[in-house]
Amino acid sequence: MRLVSSRARLAAMVAIGGLAIGLGAQAASARQDENWRWERPLDSAVDLTYSGVAATGASDVWAVGAKSKATGWQEPALSHYDGKGWTDVAPAPVVAKSARFDLATANAPDDVWAAGTTAVPHSPGEPIGEGEPEIVQHWDGESWTNVARPVPAPGWQSFSFSLATIGRDSVWLVSDDYQYSTMVHRYRMERWDGENWQSVVLPPAPNGKAPEPLRVVASGGKGAAVTAQTTGDDGTIVPLLYRWDGRVWTVQVIPAPAGWSANRLAVDPAGAVYVLRRPSEESSLLNSVVRWDGRTWTELPTTPFSEVNTITVDADGRLWAAGRRPAEGAHGQFAVYDGKEWRLEDLPEDGTSRTNSAAVFELKLVPGTRKLVAAGAFGTGARGSNWGMLLSKG
Repeated sequence: MRLVSSRARLAAMVAIGGLAIGLGAQAASARQDENWRWERPLDSAVDLTYSGVAATGASDVWAVGAKSKATGWQEPALSHYDGKGWTDVAPAPVVAKSARFDLATANAPDDVWAAGTTAVPHSPGEPIGEGEPEIVQHWDGESWTNVARPVPAPGWQSFSFSLATIGRDSVWLVSDDYQYSTMVHRYRMERWDGENWQSVVLPPAPNGKAPEPLRVVASGGKGAAVTAQTTGDDGTIVPLLYRWDGRVWTVQVIPAPAGWSANRLAVDPAGAVYVLRRPSEESSLLNSVVRWDGRTWTELPTTPFSEVNTITVDADGRLWAAGRRPAEGAHGQFAVYDGKEWRLEDLPEDGTSRTNSAAVFELKLVPGTRKLVAAGAFGTGARGSNWGMLLSKG
């Protein structure tokens, strides 16, 4: 059983026909004095979808995504905040019919990375011709340049699945190679050493089988945390958490219901790791979170969401999520865990009142501040009728 890249599929849906699904539980309501505010006016982000955020400080925040073209295809989009306002910045040229950025990470103001795909959306089971690669670009403080990526074999597309920087000249990328004709996924992880991409092979799982990497995040110093999965003897998913301390790997089996996967993760200031668990197939069951403190696993109350797009930890060490609630309206919500329960918070009303759907794809804490930035899109469901979402809090 394979884990589908929901971000890749959903981003394609946004470009083709507006937001077909939204984010949406039993949870406490937000206080009215804690509303999310606009980073960029909605009307200034027409035909944009923001998928990723990276920041190094209060005056250096990047948002990446795609802009819809009149043809129905996409082109990569980059926006930068310098402490005073947002400016659209030209990416390096991309030779492709359609391309987008999905991910961003930053080590310093002159060391920022964006990754995505040149893939044209296809339907499952549809054969394609030449392989369609990822795009990876680097910002050196003055301009964006392309960083070469291999072209996959004919019939395959490469999606950027996870991206993290663990210091200058140490960028980690998880890729999802997908074959539409067979609907097979192959996940792989690489590290950029300043000159080349080096393959990163995780040690065998506790059951001796080879794992597939899924997500990677920095975890302080030269460390990294990686979610992965393998299968048990009965063929069910075995979710795994790997920790890299700069020298050696350790691995833990993530406790999860049978058949569930665990992919998204976040690290708190103490170094503990939160891992999101969800059914491996689309379901109305609520997602859940467990916390690994280096010795034991602790289970948090079930989230309000049946589909979580992103999790992060704020300056106070609180866990945040953005996701979709089952059988609710198409406008998404945030939720914050206060140590006892999840508390829901809404998107700005002047955005939800003008649109009929919304999705938050990324939540990031701006280093050195208390500010959270959210990236996503609002939509009406009509072709080309979407607006980039950039919100903040704190």
